[in-house]
Amino acid sequence: MKMDLHVLVQRKLNWDDAIPDDLRHIWISHFEMIQELSSLKFNRAIVPIDAISLELDTIECGDASREIACAAIYARFLRQCGIYSCQLIFARSKLVPEGMSIPRAELLAANLNAHTGEVVKRALRSIHKKSIKLTDSQVTMHWINNHELPLKQWTRNRVNEVLRFSIAEDWAYVNTDNMPADIGTRRGASIHDILPNSTWLNGHEWMRKNQKDFPVKSYEEIKQKCNEASNASNEEIKKMFNSDVAKAHIGIQSHSPVSNYLIHPLRFRFRKVVRVLAYVKKFIQACKQKKDSSRLKSIANISDDEYQDALNYYFRLATLEIKENMKEEKYAKLSFEKDKILYYKGRILPSQQTQSISTMTDVMLDLSQTTFCVPLVLKSSPLAKSIIDEIHWHHEIALHSGVETILRYTMKYAYILEGRDLVESSKKSCIRCKILAKRALQVSMGPVSDYQLTIAPAYYVSQSDIVGPFKGYSYHNKRVTIKIWFVVFCCVATSSTTIKVMEDYGTSSFIQAFIRFSCKVGYPKTILIDEGS
Repeated sequence: MKMDLHVLVQRKLNWDDAIPDDLRHIWISHFEMIQELSSLKFNRAIVPIDAISLELDTIECGDASREIACAAIYARFLRQCGIYSCQLIFARSKLVPEGMSIPRAELLAANLNAHTGEVVKRALRSIHKKSIKLTDSQVTMHWINNHELPLKQWTRNRVNEVLRFSIAEDWAYVNTDNMPADIGTRRGASIHDILPNSTWLNGHEWMRKNQKDFPVKSYEEIKQKCNEASNASNEEIKKMFNSDVAKAHIGIQSHSPVSNYLIHPLRFRFRKVVRVLAYVKKFIQACKQKKDSSRLKSIANISDDEYQDALNYYFRLATLEIKENMKEEKYAKLSFEKDKILYYKGRILPSQQTQSISTMTDVMLDLSQTTFCVPLVLKSSPLAKSIIDEIHWHHEIALHSGVETILRYTMKYAYILEGRDLVESSKKSCIRCKILAKRALQVSMGPVSDYQLTIAPAYYVSQSDIVGPFKGYSYHNKRVTIKIWFVVFCCVATSSTTIKVMEDYGTSSFIQAFIRFSCKVGYPKTILIDEGS
């Protein structure tokens, strides 16, 4: 039904339009099936009575066609008779973008499989023992386990996402006949395909056996088969693993950042990952010094230097990723290297010209000479995703805010190449941001003034306007009310606002209010006013 509904969307029909005649019989059969579903019953996934323990394994399957990808998760308990129970616990599907090739669709299914398995794992918590992830695509297996040859950006990003929630050793290949998720990718499914005793709900017979008896192949077995092939069609596959030229390739590499990180940046929130790594390094150092158990308690607190050392570990790996995935002439123009870390040396606003009245650190007391000297991070790096998620989900000011705000606070940690695209992608996938966006008022903003790009002290360029009248009490007679006005001064760069009182609507009162304002913040260089009297 999801695929057939997509066909209606492609024809750009309105909600009140009639279904086209050539599709009418399809939807009549769907409505008839909905009526039959009212009598369908499922057995809830439960622990078998003769289960040895509450620990369970999951077999996580993913398959795709040209139209849709499907992931199905099966839970298994070891029973006293020596065989396993097997029952579907969770499944989901996702439409494949139009025109996508089958290998890419299979990788998209593996991505969906990894995400779905992580949902089940977090729900089951401590009773989940291990997972076995299956795909019926050998190309996907090669992509996931590839550490030598370059991959295109789309493929590399999906592989990184798969390895974010799984490890390569958990993946295995199974042929299509033994892939239960294949049922969810076919048209023409009927109620008989999902009855309580169906393969869809209970899996294949081999899924109740021990893992060593599964009709699956590991990556090493697939690799060995490719290396043993002698015909010309397998020569390219052999080169993928054996060619010295490929190993010496210096262009865009597909090294998975997951295999290089001691602690994956996306395992926890960014600040927690850095703290955990700092604790680990401090504990190892203490063990090398052979400190006794009573003195090891001192590692509970980490210093700023130890935290920065752990942070530099991730930035050094980010530098290696840039060098492996970019040509030197591209990153050399906007960075310099120090202590094996590439630092960004561009302007604050690379897309706009700025002017400064004085040194920035003289007028902005919260800045230092190295405020904008931050490490460089690649867009496809898991570290970039971790930093953006830290700002997007946990920052006290930029929490679920706009793209510009999140990007600005992200640059306090690192300069992410093409970081705006990553922030926009993160916001599009955030349900909270979608809800907030619906409440936002859509307005057309005017162009940014040059005054707003001037780096200067507060109120160097100010806007001024008068508002009123308001009722006020006289100093001489408290029972009498008089009219007063407010004159508002606003800094165009910092949005700082000061309000002064005018006793009447006259030039002298304005000048007196302006003098009181200037005695506090200094005389502005320029005042912007409207065409009032």
